[in-house]
Amino acid sequence: MMQQNICPDVFTYSSLIEGLCLKGEIEIAKQLLDSMVERGLKPNIVNYSTLLNGYCKKGSVDEAWRIFLEISGKGLEHNVQTYSTLLDGLLKRGMVDEALLLLSEMVEKGISPDVVTCSILSNLQFLAKDGHSCKLQEKKLKLS
Repeated sequence: MMQQNICPDVFTYSSLIEGLCLKGEIEIAKQLLDSMVERGLKPNIVNYSTLLNGYCKKGSVDEAWRIFLEISGKGLEHNVQTYSTLLDGLLKRGMVDEALLLLSEMVEKGISPDVVTCSILSNLQFLAKDGHSCKLQEKKLKLS
């Protein structure tokens, strides 16, 4: 595209980032996101959400956390999708305490869980250990 003097926009980058993440090429997708900034484009929440999802699906929760934190630093606001994606990633890695803290933060910020979030939380019952089951019940009651 660049060789033909066609300048990609944020939406073009979104498609490329998503395609790379679907192929498991998360690091290349991250480099592409970084190159957007170098080219004077401002990545949007969709770009970051896609990358966040890619890292979570890969099992790279530490990298997903970094992306999650980077979102706020870029002046973007988290939404139910970013929270749900990271919740799912944490729970799939057995990080129940971290997931519960993230859920608390989500609720405190006034972001209401959607159907996807509730589905993720219902899976938590199977992952939760004895001490976490009570915490989960308390969180569910607060969300109701």
